[in-house]
Amino acid sequence: MVNKYKFGYSIFQIVFLVCMSAISFETNGYFLLAVASTLQLVVFFYFNLKVTGEILNFSTLFLILLYVFHFGQIILLGFFPELTHNQQITLLYFSEKNCVQSMRLITVIYSVMAWGIMISSKRKIERFYVLSNSAKMIDYDLFRRKALMMIGLSFPVKVVIDAIFFVIAITQGERIGVIWLSSIPNFIVVYGNLSIIGFCLLIVSLKYDEHKQMRALVLICTYYLLLMLSGRRSENVVYVCILVFFYVKTYKRKIGFLKVVVLVALAYLFLAFLFTIVYSRAQVGAQALTSFTDTFKWVLKEKNIFVESLREYGNTGYTAICVDSLWLNNYAPTYGTSLLYSCSAIIPNIGGVAGWITELGNFAVQLKRAGMVTELYQNIGGSLIAEILFNFGRVGSVIVSFILGLGIGIINKKSQALTASEEFIKLSYYIPAIVSILYWVRDVFGGGIRTTVWGLLFVYISKRFITGRKYETFTSD
Repeated sequence: MVNKYKFGYSIFQIVFLVCMSAISFETNGYFLLAVASTLQLVVFFYFNLKVTGEILNFSTLFLILLYVFHFGQIILLGFFPELTHNQQITLLYFSEKNCVQSMRLITVIYSVMAWGIMISSKRKIERFYVLSNSAKMIDYDLFRRKALMMIGLSFPVKVVIDAIFFVIAITQGERIGVIWLSSIPNFIVVYGNLSIIGFCLLIVSLKYDEHKQMRALVLICTYYLLLMLSGRRSENVVYVCILVFFYVKTYKRKIGFLKVVVLVALAYLFLAFLFTIVYSRAQVGAQALTSFTDTFKWVLKEKNIFVESLREYGNTGYTAICVDSLWLNNYAPTYGTSLLYSCSAIIPNIGGVAGWITELGNFAVQLKRAGMVTELYQNIGGSLIAEILFNFGRVGSVIVSFILGLGIGIINKKSQALTASEEFIKLSYYIPAIVSILYWVRDVFGGGIRTTVWGLLFVYISKRFITGRKYETFTSD
């Protein structure tokens, strides 16, 4: 039987795509794109709630991040153009015609990805697993021990690397710290970063003890916030979002209005903290720490955090436009070979061979080497939409985005069911993919596939090490 809400959403998407093709964007292009992208997110929220019965889940968080990182500057240009004066808006480094044309395609890609997610989504109560009390407690205990083991094995490595980088960045500057970090074998850094998977497992495993769960969340997030003082923001911002997401998803009690207000206030202070780091980057030594509090007060008083957030994080849309308006007008898409090369990131870069192949698959590196980035802004990062365009071209990217959306919807559906039924061990195998996909929004495929594969191996080996035998949980439909 066809779900009426999925059917209604499909009708909306068909009408939306027809309008995107028929409407002229020559006048008020920024405004129309801001309306179109925002409408996509709002409508998805409504139908996702009707289909899944949840406001926040993996799918909605993914689309929120994709929206902020790719459409942030379009929102400013379309809805608040008067606030963009004296601001570094990287989209303006292109002509308005080229920018609007590319962002129009990016909006279509975003919409079909959301469509694929919706089609493969499912209401969590339609399939509910029931574990016996004894099996549930065994599952829960093993899950918690697995989390602690993963943290114990990987986090000490991360602490050593982060501590050295922090000292170098504070005393000599972030650029020197980055040079030092790049001198370390990459697989060691990646191994340390796998601790985020253990932290996610720990947050979920503490769902029965809300006080310990809150303390764990605060301590872990504080660590990542401290790392941001050294200038490493992007990955740590995503990690904090992921941790908060798992906390909200497993919080036992209903989140009341007062707690929502507190969370919003904390989010505002968090954003102010991030921009304080941006403005403090040029300082080194003791001056960096003494000026930080003054800069933080100045940011809170003088800067519009909303505008700064959309401007700063909306830079990712610039990368996608570079691929569409520059690369694809001069080169053919790689037809997936870039993604295949990126899979070599799974192999530790011993001897430099794997690293060389991985670099061939890094679309951002290839863009800069080919001169397909404007001279006004060279500091590009990764972008999920840009990488899809780079590999599959304009038409192919629409098809691939729909397929990717189907996959994300399936992961969301499975993780929903396992969270609701408290099948922790099975859930742990989905967490590496969830972390990787969310970070892929503004990263490259190689980093995501490496985190997923290494994370899955880490989860499996830790379980086998703890149990010493095959472990199974029995469920009944």
